[in-house]
Amino acid sequence: SKTAEVELEQIRKRLESAEIAAGLGTWHQDVDSGKLIWSAGMYRIHGLEAGVPVELESYFSWIVAEDQPLAEAATRAIGEHGEVFWEYRVEPPDGIRRTLRSYALADRDE
Repeated sequence: SKTAEVELEQIRKRLESAEIAAGLGTWHQDVDSGKLIWSAGMYRIHGLEAGVPVELESYFSWIVAEDQPLAEAATRAIGEHGEVFWEYRVEPPDGIRRTLRSYALADRDE
């Protein structure tokens, strides 16, 4: 319904405002396709224009070499335990190195 669409859009805008205020970003990944879907906050954190497609392989290439094993271990931990918290460094296309703290929670279809 139109009312539900308006309410959903208001919720999306509130979430985006909360991300900006907290300096956070959210994302999810379709495991089957590998597609990443980022919030505006994720783009801002990584110095990218919102809406630019980011593939998982590209994202992993931004993780600094010393932190690659940690990222691989975190990825395995998500699959094994369903959630993980880790800190790592990235150097996205803008060339600015950033330290990120990430919390991931697997949301599995039953």
